[in-house]
Amino acid sequence: TAVQPVAGFQKVEDFYFHADFMVPTNEENILPEWQIHSGEWDIHTVLDDALEQKTPAKKRKRQPDPERSPNFYSLTGTGHVALITTGYSFYDHYQLEAAILTKPGEMGLVFYFQNPSNYYAFTIQLDRDYTRPAVLGLWKTDPVGTTIQRRQLAAVTTQMLPDQWVMSRVVIGLNRVQCWLDNVMVIDVPVELPPGGCGGLMIDSALPVRFDDIEMQSTRELDLRTCG
Repeated sequence: TAVQPVAGFQKVEDFYFHADFMVPTNEENILPEWQIHSGEWDIHTVLDDALEQKTPAKKRKRQPDPERSPNFYSLTGTGHVALITTGYSFYDHYQLEAAILTKPGEMGLVFYFQNPSNYYAFTIQLDRDYTRPAVLGLWKTDPVGTTIQRRQLAAVTTQMLPDQWVMSRVVIGLNRVQCWLDNVMVIDVPVELPPGGCGGLMIDSALPVRFDDIEMQSTRELDLRTCG
């Protein structure tokens, strides 16, 4: 006889996650709470900026102190559809936010992530020549045979410059997704959502993209649209 599936319940307490990327000395695993699925990901420091800008050696001797310098560490990634996630597959009803230093290409947040072919994303797309407005898009990936197809759920355009820090945020729950940029809600749409998924970041760019101030926390706010 066939084995009948057994229904179960996953008890989930409210959660809060904040990433400041402070790496203990001699720590081999620099991203212990993250899972890299694709692309190149690493920790970026203020000292890296000094080297990139060819700061004179005399000034580099006065190195910033990680404990006293704001935003000393950040996360940097690059690659074609580079993905990194945190959390658990059963996380639902949460908000995820991150500061992003914009670059040419596409970058943003992923949520309700089950695997690299099944997730949702809110991203910023910037042209290399910056002649067209930036596209803020909400989309989902769907596996189709051996390929992965993207399904656009909503999109808006806005003027945006490169090398600009912006704060991106998504609020998910009760079959609704709200997308925010710098505390302005730019997308608010009903979406038939799965039970849950991890949260994370996505990049499609040949240039390194930096992320900072990443927070993920559960939310139980009542959607007033359902009240009669």
